[in-house]
Amino acid sequence: RENMVVVGNKPPVIYDTADNLHVSEDAVQQFRLQDYGTDLEDGGNLIWTLDEDSVDQTLFQASISDNLLMILPMDNKNGQGDITLKVTDTDGGDYVKTDVTIIVDPVNDAPGAPDSVNITPEGPKTSDNLVCQASGSIDPDEGDVVVYRYQWYRDDALQAGLTSNTVPFSRTSKGQVWRCEVTPSDGFIDGAPRSASVTIGNSLPEVSVRRITGVARDILIAFDLVD
Repeated sequence: RENMVVVGNKPPVIYDTADNLHVSEDAVQQFRLQDYGTDLEDGGNLIWTLDEDSVDQTLFQASISDNLLMILPMDNKNGQGDITLKVTDTDGGDYVKTDVTIIVDPVNDAPGAPDSVNITPEGPKTSDNLVCQASGSIDPDEGDVVVYRYQWYRDDALQAGLTSNTVPFSRTSKGQVWRCEVTPSDGFIDGAPRSASVTIGNSLPEVSVRRITGVARDILIAFDLVD
């Protein structure tokens, strides 16, 4: 007499590693779901699906195609949220579900270029200090403070020692073109620079009277002329 045993199909299994999946902010990440489960017979018979209602779309978008899970974080968003995955064994129709935590890791973003860069006075003379003003750079990362770094160029030649927002008039001469380049930074990464230029004009000569002598119509005036 022979005894016959019928081996039933076992439901699929989702591994514990299918949790705390990390993605970087502002980057698309894909996961091969075949690596996160089995049906103990033939892993090729598994179909993975996603409960779309479980996705926090304010944090990221999620989809599955050909058993590839794709996570697309929203712009400049980070944090964590759970999604519900379902894996079905096509041999017997058994399935299991699990909640998977998606962790969006923050990435430091560069601040934007300044909206404006201006040098005052707009028509400088050789007796004027040059002052560079920048504004409007915004850092997309909440809480980051934008600082400006200044670099001056004279006739396109780098002036290594001039890294503040001011050039004293003693460094300028008539006809020179001075350019101020402003680079925004959050202290870790630089944004795109922006610049402005001015051309130095001639100052009117200065007259200083040293001595006046004589009387009535016969007067002698001695003076110094500085250009």
